[in-house]
Amino acid sequence: MKTQLKFKPNLFGEAFIARRSGYLPGLEGELSVTLGQADLVVPGHHGSGIECGYFGSGPAELALAMLMAVIDEPLTVEICRGTQKCGRLAWYFHQSFKSDIIARQPRNSMWLLSIADIEWWLTQQTLPDDEPGDEVADE
Repeated sequence: MKTQLKFKPNLFGEAFIARRSGYLPGLEGELSVTLGQADLVVPGHHGSGIECGYFGSGPAELALAMLMAVIDEPLTVEICRGTQKCGRLAWYFHQSFKSDIIARQPRNSMWLLSIADIEWWLTQQTLPDDEPGDEVADE
């Protein structure tokens, strides 16, 4: 039996906006991402904060946070050595989403990623089989 993909309601027409504060050539400021008027909630699993434009832990953190904001699912997967939880599909897809989308965003300029684009990307992925019970994910 396949898992069903559901999206959070009331996000139609919304987009994530990423901005870097205080960027000067050779000196990068901190990346911040908003969804509407709110800052993106970051789970803190990878410990390095959010980033983009490469294939590391910061982009993985951003990918996980964005997918958690979009996918409507219970938080059942323990992360951060059991101190926090994320959704099973957000966890399942976050590394692929990082590689396909987040790592390819520009590091030194503002960018926008619409909810519709993320939902489309998710619908193109192969869903995992249902797995009963909670999972523990410490990579």
